[in-house]
Amino acid sequence: MSKVSVAQRGDENTKFFHVLANGRRNRNFIPNVSLNGSIRSDPKEIGKVFADKFQQLFGKKRDFRVKVDFQKLLANKTPVDLSQLDRPFSFEEVKSAVFELGRDKMPGLDANLERINWASIALIPKAGGPEGPEDYYPISLIKSTVKIISKLLAIRLSKVMCLLVDSVQSVFIKGRCILDNIAMAEELIFSIHKHRLPGHILKVDFAKAFDTVD
Repeated sequence: MSKVSVAQRGDENTKFFHVLANGRRNRNFIPNVSLNGSIRSDPKEIGKVFADKFQQLFGKKRDFRVKVDFQKLLANKTPVDLSQLDRPFSFEEVKSAVFELGRDKMPGLDANLERINWASIALIPKAGGPEGPEDYYPISLIKSTVKIISKLLAIRLSKVMCLLVDSVQSVFIKGRCILDNIAMAEELIFSIHKHRLPGHILKVDFAKAFDTVD
């Protein structure tokens, strides 16, 4: 009922609507950002700090394209009919991908229609009280056209991903669960403590894996 109330009262352009809009704007507002110990509060400077940060993360260019030989990749794995991966998409596949998108999705930004592969970046704080640009997750908001293409590829690849990706990768693969690795780690730590065995626990820096695409 609360969502219905927001939809109905929001369309009336009343004080309720403006309070709701201002509250969201205040939550998304970044008043300042810290860079090398210096606090930047000017909106243009804050924008430049984030722009420079993302230029380092996403702005790298390569002069070549990586070619994947699936025959060699799957040489020692269960045989896969690779012809099913690069065949033309059918009408049914496209329809299924489109219908899986949310009803509230739009084709793209009104001022950004000429580039279907452009995306808007939303900054999500990693924890309470973020200070520097590294304390934000950059989430790319892509257009529905690109989402449909991505969905088509994901649906088709999902049938063979379990064969392409090693079993130690337990997340983002259909039929696998990240809790499996967590349970395995807990059992390992418990066994080490129980039998008083020497051991080391290494915490990997996930910034390289998740904050860059290089």
